[in-house]
Amino acid sequence: MLQHNYYGWFHRVSRGRYTLTPAGQAALVEYAAITGGASNDSNHLSN
Repeated sequence: MLQHNYYGWFHRVSRGRYTLTPAGQAALVEYAAITGGASNDSNHLSN
């Protein structure tokens, strides 16, 4: 999911490290009820 980035939510920082794009951050807000309000203060995701 991260590698193909179909929704434009992720930006690859380096191999296996991603950050959320502004669109990804907006999606977290939009889908907060589904994600349980999950957020990542550092905005770093590992695959």
